[in-house]
Amino acid sequence: MLDDRGVIILTNKAYRGFAERNGIEPGAVSEGINYLAVCDNASAEHSQEAAPFAEGIRAVLSGKLPFFELEYPCHSPDEKRWFVGRVTPIQGEGPRRVIVAQENITERKQLETERQKFFLLAESSSEFIGMCDLDMNPVYVNPAGRRMVGLPDMAAACRVKVQDYYFPEDQ
Repeated sequence: MLDDRGVIILTNKAYRGFAERNGIEPGAVSEGINYLAVCDNASAEHSQEAAPFAEGIRAVLSGKLPFFELEYPCHSPDEKRWFVGRVTPIQGEGPRRVIVAQENITERKQLETERQKFFLLAESSSEFIGMCDLDMNPVYVNPAGRRMVGLPDMAAACRVKVQDYYFPEDQ
């Protein structure tokens, strides 16, 4: 939790662990430290998002934004990681305060990367490649597959039943 000047007034155990795992001295991001100054002066590798994050905090503190969110890499020497930082104002009387939360989104980012690789491969393949949902409704058919069955676009491909893609003797 930050006060209206960006000074940390409360941290939780999870945040202190987050800082420690990222090689940050626990005292450098604890109560009484100006978090905005920490962001403004960040110079470590992959710290280029610190300044935009500080600006997002300032925008929420000033009331210019109702909420702020930023995804950023935060790699360690032995692991590639990504986080999303969220800034939410605390409603009520008194000086303006915000909650700053960091969520590890590494698994989601890795899945997105794998999904991108799949689609790059599928889009350039000369083979029929398709995906369907759990109810066996098509959700993706690559260009080669659409050409093979004479469908003009993805919307048309997704209106066809999966069993219609098979030859009768293969069903």
